[in-house]
Amino acid sequence: MNGKTYLISLGYDNNSVLTPYKYSWLRDTGLAFQTYTEGNDSQKWKLVAVAGKSDCYQFVNADGEDALDMALNDPNKTWGWPCLWRQTITNPNQQVYITKNGNGYRLSAVSARNGQTYYITTGSISSVNGYYCGYENSEASAATLQFKEVPAVVIPEGGDWENAKIYERNKERAHATYMPYPSTKAMKADGQRYDKPWLEPTGANYLSLNGTWKLRWSEGPKPVLLGKDDFWGDGVSTEGSAWNEINVPSCLEMNGYGEPMYVNVDYPFEDRQPYIRMKAGLKNSVGSYRRDFNLPEGWENKRVFLHFDGIYSAAYVYVNGNEIGYTEEQTMSASLILPNTFALVRTMLPYR
Repeated sequence: MNGKTYLISLGYDNNSVLTPYKYSWLRDTGLAFQTYTEGNDSQKWKLVAVAGKSDCYQFVNADGEDALDMALNDPNKTWGWPCLWRQTITNPNQQVYITKNGNGYRLSAVSARNGQTYYITTGSISSVNGYYCGYENSEASAATLQFKEVPAVVIPEGGDWENAKIYERNKERAHATYMPYPSTKAMKADGQRYDKPWLEPTGANYLSLNGTWKLRWSEGPKPVLLGKDDFWGDGVSTEGSAWNEINVPSCLEMNGYGEPMYVNVDYPFEDRQPYIRMKAGLKNSVGSYRRDFNLPEGWENKRVFLHFDGIYSAAYVYVNGNEIGYTEEQTMSASLILPNTFALVRTMLPYR
């Protein structure tokens, strides 16, 4: 069973499979047995063998980074509710034993607090659509379960924005703001810019990309990154209802994409480092921006930098169908070497 992926169902109702479920009385996401929905990876479980323990596995949820956790933290409890928790295979609450019981199996875990064995149980209550999933320290109450092997699900690794060791890639070191001119004389000749550096230059080696860009926007509990065929590859069409136009620079929310959020002393995401998971009722969004442009004549043999004065909150940048860099730090500028004559830019907002 090690390394394989399963639907785990009730022995008397094969249509009711183990599913993450939010109970009104639990702070964390619990579990229930509910009708299987085709394509719902959160109802699939990958089994990972616990080293040195026979018939003992960690049940990793195929939808992400969480695992079944028996939540056996109170030594005085005789019953309770398993939950989903960030996977840690050395956590005794996530070390689940599988034992044969007639034509099915029982699931159990041993509490590190009192040494007792607790079994997965089930039943029906009016507030749950399907059957609840609980635990008791009585073997007689254990549920009989069936395992149906299904094709393996590729469990996504955390994105760069969930890796504390990665906050940039192929980005130039931070520096003071400057504008490149071909000479000191040319700089001084740009009298307006020389006196007022916030104005557009007229004689610098500079090409503004401000203006109209193509945009594909999506919203949901997790960032959805478009692939090469849909966004950053050569020859991708930006025609059709999936694409809109937006003025850059601007703010997505103030242009009707998503709801503006004012965050002062709290965060819009859960405290589950390093993962970015929005709190209940809030959504994350991704803006995928694309623009074609040509460099001015005479720039062919120059070092050309693509410069952003601020991207909220992280971005992958592509040129001619290849990634050229990654950046975080939403209120800081970012400069990347531009290797060719047009750029495709994907701005990703993993959190706000």
